[in-house]
Amino acid sequence: MNNNENEAKKEKFVINFDYDNDSKTSPEESPTTSEADEKTVDSDEFLPGPDDALSTKSEEYIDSEDDYDKSVYFEELDDDDDELVLDDDDDISEEELKRIKKEERKKKKLKKAKRRKARKKARKLSVNLGVSLILTTLILGVSIVLAIGTIVVGMDFAGMNKSSKENKFIVYEGDNAKDISQRLADEGYISFPWAFRIVSRLSGADALYQAGEHYISADMAYEGLIETLTDFPYGDNPELETVSVTFREGITLIEAAELLEYNGVCDADDFIYAFNSTNYGYKFEESITSSSLKFYKKEGFFFPDTYTFYLDESPEIVCTKILSRFDELFVPEYYDRLEELDMTIDELITLASVIQGEANSIDSMQKCSSVFHNRLNNPSVFPKLQSDATSNYVDNVILVNAQYASDTMCNAYDTYESAGLPPGAICNPGIDAIEAALYPADTDYYYFYTDDMGVFHYANTYDEHLGNINSSGTAAVE
Repeated sequence: MNNNENEAKKEKFVINFDYDNDSKTSPEESPTTSEADEKTVDSDEFLPGPDDALSTKSEEYIDSEDDYDKSVYFEELDDDDDELVLDDDDDISEEELKRIKKEERKKKKLKKAKRRKARKKARKLSVNLGVSLILTTLILGVSIVLAIGTIVVGMDFAGMNKSSKENKFIVYEGDNAKDISQRLADEGYISFPWAFRIVSRLSGADALYQAGEHYISADMAYEGLIETLTDFPYGDNPELETVSVTFREGITLIEAAELLEYNGVCDADDFIYAFNSTNYGYKFEESITSSSLKFYKKEGFFFPDTYTFYLDESPEIVCTKILSRFDELFVPEYYDRLEELDMTIDELITLASVIQGEANSIDSMQKCSSVFHNRLNNPSVFPKLQSDATSNYVDNVILVNAQYASDTMCNAYDTYESAGLPPGAICNPGIDAIEAALYPADTDYYYFYTDDMGVFHYANTYDEHLGNINSSGTAAVE
């Protein structure tokens, strides 16, 4: 083969390196001159494609063994290429070729190591950024929660946005700060008993709480609550004069108000207004209805008992003392019984007041109650209760004290005129009358009357009722 032919057939070619195997095709395996003449080799077809990479283990020669003579020219590719481009213009030895290949392998390994390190660093940076974002969000969230919590606790500490109604709170013998704080929370005065205990301890008040009856409101700050509960219980302050007042069973609200005023406790009109116009937060108050036909909304809920008051006392505190007593005595069992009777507490107290106005003993109360229950359960036959006590209330209370007593109101209270129960109680019944209304005697009576000696006579029928009247020789009081 002459030099002109060599020049004409000179081609660039590619050697692919395999880092697992340094071997290459031997000169003896290279194509002959005639084979090279028969096939023109394009160097592009030896460039590695995406799938060839470094795993390609072949090397292609385009000249004969005579041209091989180790005259190759190395040309370094870009960093991203894994190959060397050779020209046949320069001669290098086999040892030089191996050395170059070895250096190339080292370079490529270094590049791979650098790429792995860069990728690892990028992943680490990404993870660190994610963790930082999570921690930042968490810290921000906790800060917001703590800020809101501080505000809420602060508002509770100051008694902000709470009711100003004063209610009775009892400190029992042996109560400690924990007992008191928990009961304050249970009764709705505070929201955070643990915070109250901290303030109590810092104030040095843990051993100073006074057993007895105290009057507090939910809008009092922790400091005010502690000051009140460590002060003299209600009625024990030696610097204030007290008075005890007894209210009989069956007393009307007007009579009770006049008795308070007479004993120097508070003004009668102020008391009646405070008693009827304010809700003091007791459960039973939820069922007390308002009606244009009612003379007094809470007539019947002034529980008759003996109470001790300070002179010139606040009407609201007087109301709280009386209503809290009713709340104490109207036990959960009574509420369960109301459901069995399908009655509201307002209806029950109204019925109890009628029983109180008619009867004078536990036995007569229970039997009179049975008469009224039997009539209420048979409205088609006995639509009216026909109680003298209701007529007396109209004549002696409503007509005497109302600025304007309408016929509609008067007739609604008079059970000789209207069917069923009156719109409200006609007096304030005691516990015996209340229990009689809840648990009437089991009878078939629909009538009763009381003779001049106060003896009660009961009957199932109207004829029996007339017979009882005639045998007594007195005018009947149905």
